[in-house]
Amino acid sequence: MVASQVRFSEEMMEYIRKESGRLGIPQNSFILVLLEQGRKVWESTCVIRQETRK
Repeated sequence: MVASQVRFSEEMMEYIRKESGRLGIPQNSFILVLLEQGRKVWESTCVIRQETRK
């Protein structure tokens, strides 16, 4: 593990507090969940297709 320091806006910190509390997990754990999910989205490929109606 590597220690790091991140600055959040008050709005983002309040969101982190509320959601981590709702889930019953530490704030740091919730931040790691957000980072991992964000990384998956960042690295993904999105394909949008329009389906034709029959």
